[in-house]
Amino acid sequence: MNSKVRNILEHMLEDAEDAIRFAREIGSLDTFSASVLYRKAVIMSILNIGELTNTLPQEYKAQHGGIP
Repeated sequence: MNSKVRNILEHMLEDAEDAIRFAREIGSLDTFSASVLYRKAVIMSILNIGELTNTLPQEYKAQHGGIP
C-alpha cells in the first residue's frame, strides 16, 4: 500500500472514530435529535468518509470490491 492510500485510509478511520465518539457522548436518540451541533458533527464525519472514498485510486477500489 502506498503512502497516499495509507494517508486517505487513516483520515477515514479518524472520521469514523470521531463519529463513534460523538455518538457515545450524546448518549441517547432524544439528545441527538435535540442537538444540531451533535447531528452536524456526526453527519460531517460521515460525509468526510464518503468524500475521502472518492479520492482513493481506482486500482485500490478494484482490489477491494466492498468500496463503491
